[in-house]
Amino acid sequence: MAIAPQVFQLDDEKKAVVIDPDGDTEENIWAAAEACPPKAIVLEDDQGNQMFP
Repeated sequence: MAIAPQVFQLDDEKKAVVIDPDGDTEENIWAAAEACPPKAIVLEDDQGNQMFP
């Protein structure tokens, strides 16, 4: 992951997985999600509500 590599890592199936949700700024986490193919990264708030995409 080029953006927020402290937060996301690719697994063996090349899917993004969260390794540290506090590993970068919220701005960089959003940038990483927006830069990935549609639905590759789903952002949720603390209550589990989907915020992106």
